[in-house]
Amino acid sequence: MIGFYLGEEPLVRSVATLDLTRDENLRRLVDAPHEYVVKPRRGQGGGGVVVCAHAAEEDVRHRLQEVRERPDDFVAQPLIPLSTVPTLIGDRLVPRHVDLRPFVFSAPGWTQAVACGLTRVAWKEGALVVNSSQDGGGKVTWALR
Repeated sequence: MIGFYLGEEPLVRSVATLDLTRDENLRRLVDAPHEYVVKPRRGQGGGGVVVCAHAAEEDVRHRLQEVRERPDDFVAQPLIPLSTVPTLIGDRLVPRHVDLRPFVFSAPGWTQAVACGLTRVAWKEGALVVNSSQDGGGKVTWALR
């Protein structure tokens, strides 16, 4: 998307995604599940995402069994640390994990990235899933010079 909209190479690479129908990728997941996040291939809104490092052992075992039975229904990505920002929870500022969704406007022959975006926030301490459907939230973020 960066190349398409901005005509530039990305400064940060996308997170690698493992196709679990490939035996070597499935072995990597099974050998070290706590290094991965397992997601439904056709999922949305964070539903069905298992952050193995934070999940109960029973949930990890159950997901690995599902993956073995239906590897084409899932993908895995290495667990990466998300940035944190000070977030007001009650009357205290505390760190919470976030991701940023930039706003880009496009019309025939014209594309413009604007200096703001949506920051998605994981409200629970230590949580990595930031989707609003999974107890996350959001706020507008402005980039200032």
